[in-house]
Amino acid sequence: MTTIKTGLKADKPAVFSTINGRLYATNDFNRVQAWDGVWASTRDAGMAAPATVLGAGTNAAGNVTLGVHLVRYRYTDSTSPGAAYRSNPSAAVSITVASTTKTLNFTVGAAATDIIRSTDSKCDTIQVEATLAAGSTYYVVGTLANAGVASFSYNVSDTTLAALDLTSLYDDFGHEQPPAGSIIAECRNYAFIGGGHSRTITCGVTNNSATVTSAAAFSTLWVGRMVRFGAETTQYLVTAVASTSSLTVTPVYAGSTNAAASGVFYAKNNRIYWSKAGFPESFKAVTRVRDVLNGRGDRLVGMSDFLGDLYLFGTRSIQRLVFQADPGTGELNTIAGEFGVWNQRCIYGLDGALFGWGANGAWMMTGGRPRWISKKIDTTVAALVNTALSDQFFAVYDPKEKIIRWHFVATGGSVPRHAMTYDIVGDRWIIDQWRQGIDAGVTVASGTGNLRLAVTDSTNGRAWYAEGASDGVPAASTGDYTVAAGSTTTVIQITGSSLPTGTGTDLAGTILYDVTSAQERLVASNTTSAITLSTALSTAPASGALVYVGAIPCVVESNWTIFDGMEEKTSPPCLWLKFIPQAAGTVRVEVYKDFSTTPIPWTKSVSDIAPKYLSWTNNATFATLSLTTTATNDGFVNIPLFSDWARSWKFKLTVLSPAGSLRLLDSEFKFQDKSNKGQETTE
Repeated sequence: MTTIKTGLKADKPAVFSTINGRLYATNDFNRVQAWDGVWASTRDAGMAAPATVLGAGTNAAGNVTLGVHLVRYRYTDSTSPGAAYRSNPSAAVSITVASTTKTLNFTVGAAATDIIRSTDSKCDTIQVEATLAAGSTYYVVGTLANAGVASFSYNVSDTTLAALDLTSLYDDFGHEQPPAGSIIAECRNYAFIGGGHSRTITCGVTNNSATVTSAAAFSTLWVGRMVRFGAETTQYLVTAVASTSSLTVTPVYAGSTNAAASGVFYAKNNRIYWSKAGFPESFKAVTRVRDVLNGRGDRLVGMSDFLGDLYLFGTRSIQRLVFQADPGTGELNTIAGEFGVWNQRCIYGLDGALFGWGANGAWMMTGGRPRWISKKIDTTVAALVNTALSDQFFAVYDPKEKIIRWHFVATGGSVPRHAMTYDIVGDRWIIDQWRQGIDAGVTVASGTGNLRLAVTDSTNGRAWYAEGASDGVPAASTGDYTVAAGSTTTVIQITGSSLPTGTGTDLAGTILYDVTSAQERLVASNTTSAITLSTALSTAPASGALVYVGAIPCVVESNWTIFDGMEEKTSPPCLWLKFIPQAAGTVRVEVYKDFSTTPIPWTKSVSDIAPKYLSWTNNATFATLSLTTTATNDGFVNIPLFSDWARSWKFKLTVLSPAGSLRLLDSEFKFQDKSNKGQETTE
């Protein structure tokens, strides 16, 4: 695996978009980053214009026509698509050729020269441009390498110059570097950038001073942003950023002097910028810009190309930008429904449909309006979600299971350990949970050409396929280990296996699961024969016991099953479970009734007969299902329920000792009356 250095500030998630064969990333703090899939690291998108004008140079006999010529230069990137990416030109200088025709000679270097080389690694060419005598239209005089060339000569007559390329062919001034923004998207071959993260930064402010300081926490791209300090209502405009530790605001700060004021920086408005068509790294902030979501009282947090139009998402509203050749003259239409998204990463396009999730629920669009798809679980999810950390929420698609997951941070958490999962084919919902935080995910092609979902976790930073009992741990790990004598609650001795060691290949950061106590703990470190846990188990595992590394217990909890009506009570004689056949494994079964949060006790009379694969202690709140029997190897399990009548039912399954990938296909509470059959769904 190749690690690509992005250089992006890590306090806010970056947003990515593929445009013209390059991957672009933005996070509203650093320069937009570009990667072509080959470079060893990403690069700043676009090129800065020369900071200095052309020097005076020297004259010699030559062919330049008599008169006053305007001369300037710019940087270009010959490795870009079509060798067409370039910077804006430098300011022009006026050079007079008097008495006789001349050759204009210029030195080239890093400093104290007529033409200053670019320090941008992707800039490999410098283009010199000039007008005819007394003219105003620029032509390309010639090009030179950005490195290794010490001089350049302008030595063509106006007749020859007029036959060369016009600089207006590629837009004289329309090649600014992309502005700062939290969102980037492509539509109709334009690159769009917009939005802005709200950032709270500790600042030093002084009464009656326009200077604000901080400990290298400012972006030099924040000119035009707004800031508030503490509980003040005054909004200050950032007019200049001298460095990452000093900026200037207007009006001058009128509050009390404070070396540790809380400054909240945010985008001035819901403004989008777009590039020149076909040139995703060439912007023009003055003219290629417009405000969106006006009058909505909402904040721009997402953009997506859908059916040829650009959709603009707020937290609770959607607009559609319909345009042909110019986004500036396109029509903005507001989409009814009051849906939105938490952030850009909660939008997912799939097979001609667009999916999203926001504060008002998850939705799906196949035409011009969103359709609410999460109504039946919104109340459940709302009680789980930590909206203060919504910038970490994101959507992924699993092509194997045909599901979309929206990962989120739960109340009391700090990283995404939960997900609301939508089964597209079955139109069903599942709440998934992980013991480690899941940072990001992407659909990729495996070595065999099959599409798979790959995710990364916040525990150890590894990337792994979202499948398999020991997925996410080093390949050298067997996944399950036998405990040796002498183990404690913190240090687990292992026998019969050699644990993988070495930075990046050891078990540090993975999850250990103790089968006996059904507890999970984070692995702090390991040797070839011992695993040290970051938090102690409640009891030390006994010699010969089994522990798993990387095999996170799976929990499946159904929705409440209500049959003909709440006025009717029903008593299911059994619970049918339909698995993909499996050779081994142990599952804990809990059953609930009448919306209770406590599972029912398992009891049976002398005359009741229980199958051999099910065991329990009378009055315990769970039963244990063994899949290591011939009675369950066809995938169908019948669990008898010895319980009174009730109005609603649900079940919960917890995989205690996984063996392979346990997959539940369907479930159903069975009744004697066939007309009173319940729904076949698992959530």
